[in-house]
Amino acid sequence: MTGVTTACPPWSDAQHVGPGDDFSTLHKPAICEYKGEVFLCWATPNAPPNSFGWTTWLASDSGWQSQWKQQGMDNGKQQAHTSALVVFKGILYALIPWKATSGSDSGCQIWSYDGKWFNQMGEWGSTYSKATTTTITGPSGFSPNTRINESSSSNPALVIVDDTLHLFFLVSGSGRSVLDTCMNGQEPLSWIRITGDDLDESGNSGISAVSNPTSDLLWICFKTHNGEDNLICHWSRKKPSWTKSVPLGSGGVFPTKNEAALVYSNGWVYAVWNRAQNRHLLWWSRRLVHHLDPSIWMSYLASPSTSIAQMSIPGTHNSATSSWNGLFGPQNGWICCQDMSITQQLNAGIRYFDIRAGYANLQDRNNGYSEPLCVFHGKFYAGISIEDVLEYSYNWLDTHPTEGIIVQIKADGPTGTNPQNVSDDFNDLIQEKIQYWNLGETIPTMSQLRGKIQLVCRIPRPTNYNIVVDGLLQPSTQPLGINASRNWPSDTAESVEIDLFNTKSTPVKLWVEDNYSFDDNGSVALEKKKQKITDFIDLAFSSIGNSSAPTWYIGYSSYVTDWTLTSGLIPDSNLNYATEDLDGDSSMNEALEDYVKSKGGYGHPGLVGNLVMDYPNRDSGTLINSIILNNDLNLKS
Repeated sequence: MTGVTTACPPWSDAQHVGPGDDFSTLHKPAICEYKGEVFLCWATPNAPPNSFGWTTWLASDSGWQSQWKQQGMDNGKQQAHTSALVVFKGILYALIPWKATSGSDSGCQIWSYDGKWFNQMGEWGSTYSKATTTTITGPSGFSPNTRINESSSSNPALVIVDDTLHLFFLVSGSGRSVLDTCMNGQEPLSWIRITGDDLDESGNSGISAVSNPTSDLLWICFKTHNGEDNLICHWSRKKPSWTKSVPLGSGGVFPTKNEAALVYSNGWVYAVWNRAQNRHLLWWSRRLVHHLDPSIWMSYLASPSTSIAQMSIPGTHNSATSSWNGLFGPQNGWICCQDMSITQQLNAGIRYFDIRAGYANLQDRNNGYSEPLCVFHGKFYAGISIEDVLEYSYNWLDTHPTEGIIVQIKADGPTGTNPQNVSDDFNDLIQEKIQYWNLGETIPTMSQLRGKIQLVCRIPRPTNYNIVVDGLLQPSTQPLGINASRNWPSDTAESVEIDLFNTKSTPVKLWVEDNYSFDDNGSVALEKKKQKITDFIDLAFSSIGNSSAPTWYIGYSSYVTDWTLTSGLIPDSNLNYATEDLDGDSSMNEALEDYVKSKGGYGHPGLVGNLVMDYPNRDSGTLINSIILNNDLNLKS
């Protein structure tokens, strides 16, 4: 498990706080939110030892500032234990325990933040950890220490729970049970042990705790008893009981020297810990406080009048190929583009489906016989019929009426496949269940899409949509979805002006990124395609606010290289380039998720367009959600 860095849902995969050994520590870090910004503070491990480091969460919401700041303590003093960050009377303070570099002196310095740096402004004195000490200098308002009639040999945690101040700690002794006490709120102040609250846990090291601003949700974190895992328990007012502890993640970077520090900020709970092995590097993970159910994510949209062109929508390329397993070797890796069925994709949040249709028995269809439409990728039959794909979609919509689906249909198959036959047969299937379809030729709003399938056509109009005018066959004004049959870009990126059959319809404009063919293999091709898709996202992002006639941005992250190799695996088959690091370069999906997150997230969405992907739920499982969270959503706790 050494190389595995998989977080337990809903926590994100672990990442370094920053590069190099400067972002490491022998002690538990301290974390706090101040004026909407998250601060992280830690004891520096390297020379000079009499210092502490700190950084802040990036305004882009994509990680921590890599340029950390180092602040020196008085000569002859070095940080000795876990520091604390606390906001008191509107000022951010850092409390830094210290010991003498020679001798037995110790104490706790008090530093205040001035907007740029921390400045030493007080001292707690050598008896800071003793009951009844009154030797605090610096900020006014601190009371003398008072004794709590409990015992613990490690760091406790203070937190507001349901409007009451609670103290969590691991009790002294071999059992080290997690205990909960609360302040009575009356004079004389005292602490009362909470019993019967089903918090049946024990651990090692200390404990951390955090609640959300309304104090109706709470998390605690502590180390495994006689182990190195960060364990998380959760409590909510709606269901006033504790969950059983679960590890933050497994393998690799998750074993911890000290329990993770926790903080709430802007709808997220953050965890930061120092890794157990060797250099004790700092790592972080986070989770949304609010619950996102991807199977009903469209129900969270703040405005039903939002055009789907102004939404960030996850989609899949060659969506119905998960059942393909027809060949061995390189071609197999090229033909199969997904590992989830249509229903699984819908439940995971996918809403745009790229469907390619042809005939398993092409000769009979071309001879005029009735043959079922089937899913193809190129000339290869994917093992499922178009009718089955549609039935899965209908059944799913029946139980998810708040959602909508987009289906883009294209003719594919062996040489000789007639796109007109595909169009006629596909239209017959639509007419059988017409109540599920939105066949308008303009871009719908979310309220128009709910419970429906919006059709995007890359096939000709059905034969029976034509009418005879003055003895000539002419197309009628009846639309069959958005008509992209004539000028969809091939292996390029460009604007698409849609041909309208009803001149009174609102004009439709698409921008499609579909560069799919590269001569290079491996990381060279991967880097070229990454640049294409990030340029596409930048373009979509720059269009925010153009609501009068929005352009619908559709971008494919998929591509192919030389798949005609006769032996071995393709260096960047669909699965490999989407999910694997190639020549040390991060995978397409990892890079895509990082870039999507850099554009926005829950509470500050940024338009990233309609992203059409291969294997989007593989490995991290958070790529789809990162796209969904770039919409204006109202999530529930």
